[in-house]
Amino acid sequence: MRPTSLKLTLPSLPSPSSSNSSSATDIQSLMKMSSVNWIKNNKQLHLLGTDLKIYQQLEAALDKIESTNTGRILLESIELTSRLKSEKLVIHLNSARLEVIAHCDIDAENSRGTGSDLHSNLNSVEYPSGQGVSPVEFHACIIFHELLHVFHNLNGERLKVESSPKKITNPLTSFARRRYRNLEHFKLRYNVH
Repeated sequence: MRPTSLKLTLPSLPSPSSSNSSSATDIQSLMKMSSVNWIKNNKQLHLLGTDLKIYQQLEAALDKIESTNTGRILLESIELTSRLKSEKLVIHLNSARLEVIAHCDIDAENSRGTGSDLHSNLNSVEYPSGQGVSPVEFHACIIFHELLHVFHNLNGERLKVESSPKKITNPLTSFARRRYRNLEHFKLRYNVH
């Protein structure tokens, strides 16, 4: 009997795209059921990715943040400002990085404000075990810090920090050096010590 005459069929395997959309749907349903109001009710918040572990870490951290007065004020401010300005906060769950990227760099610094992408790989920072801080508290500190960047981007208040090795190694500016030389010249000329 030839194998083709048996009419055997292999079960269909889920395609990678359907499993991703299934996982993305799972994340969306988790957002709707979240105990964290900021996740559940924030229309300006979008989660991209399928990493369930990162989502759980993020949700626990946001729950901890939301449980404090300062954290609740920050979350409410981000939600209100992003809604008023129609800006989005996109949290990337599958990222290899931990950082905030402004949607528009110019608007993040010119008082206009812009939305942000928060890449949330909480595993990229080493947890300091034995320091009396739980993993949830540690992740809450990290996410709180990143949310401050989001808030500054939304308000167009991001500070641009540029370091220059020349400025660091030579604390005297050219103006200060000229003044110092002139003062030394004055002392020598008029014999003042």
